[in-house]
Amino acid sequence: MHTTYDRPAMTVMARGSRKTINQKRNRFFHVWIYAVLLLGILCAIPLDGTLTSSNIISGLVAIFMLATRILEDYLDGWIAYRCVLPGTEQVDATFTPEQYCTKSKISTTKWSYETIAAAESPRYFIFILGQKHAQIYDKSSLTGGNCEQFCALLETATGKPIFPIK
Repeated sequence: MHTTYDRPAMTVMARGSRKTINQKRNRFFHVWIYAVLLLGILCAIPLDGTLTSSNIISGLVAIFMLATRILEDYLDGWIAYRCVLPGTEQVDATFTPEQYCTKSKISTTKWSYETIAAAESPRYFIFILGQKHAQIYDKSSLTGGNCEQFCALLETATGKPIFPIK
């Protein structure tokens, strides 16, 4: 498989991470966002009929929190994209039943399947390695088999199911 780590790929990877391994953190974050949003809306309503600067600032905070909630995967993907090391934007991966190997311009690494949780989006396979680490592989570049065979290999090698991501 050949994968390009670009902003759309990083956005899908952020969504996959949020919906699999970071579910508990995600729930806490959403409760916090909705609480601040509600508080911002309540503080933005002028009680005496006069609009003050604190009402405007509270309304802007509420709008900012709503935008953060709507765009959270895009923002997480954008931040992750900015952290991609030069030379690692293009990755070729080879998969065997025992391990898989990734090769970029600056390194070649062999990985074990035992530590990953796999997710699948319509375009990518996402390997979640930990709270802040993941890899993504483009399905369109899959050679030597089809997606169903690759899913079977992953489920057998990891011993875990593959999570579907929309």
